[in-house]
Amino acid sequence: AEGKESAANALRILSNGSDERSQSIAQAGAIPPLVELLRDGSARGKEFAAYALQNLSANSDERKQSIAQAGAIPPLVQLLKDGSAFGKSFAADALCSLSAGSDYERSQSMAQAGAIPPLVQLLRDGSAGDKETAAYALGNLSAGSDELSQSIAQA
Repeated sequence: AEGKESAANALRILSNGSDERSQSIAQAGAIPPLVELLRDGSARGKEFAAYALQNLSANSDERKQSIAQAGAIPPLVQLLKDGSAFGKSFAADALCSLSAGSDYERSQSMAQAGAIPPLVQLLRDGSAGDKETAAYALGNLSAGSDELSQSIAQA
């Protein structure tokens, strides 16, 4: 387990701020094992995996789609609900990044996985940075969808 945590941490660091490295990491097949760690890993492993997935999703609709198709959304929502303060923050960052770009199907997947209530909770109770992330994520989710806007308003 510690080796997987270390690998996720290394991928988090390598993918930070580099679209070229993120693309290489994704093409090398790192997304499914990161999602697996996010689902079944230790608390720290889940945090590193969420952070790495957030970095990998930045600036690429193709990678966002790959991350969503690999099943990352439900465990990210679970981490947002039940994680440590760091886990919740990293999960919110990843969901915010994944929600950017107005992909209705991905937004629908997030809503169906239960992302809206914990994002609203983070907006109410989180740190200043977490509140900003939650606001952006909720704004992204509501863009172009009256149904999701209604769900957010009711949460």
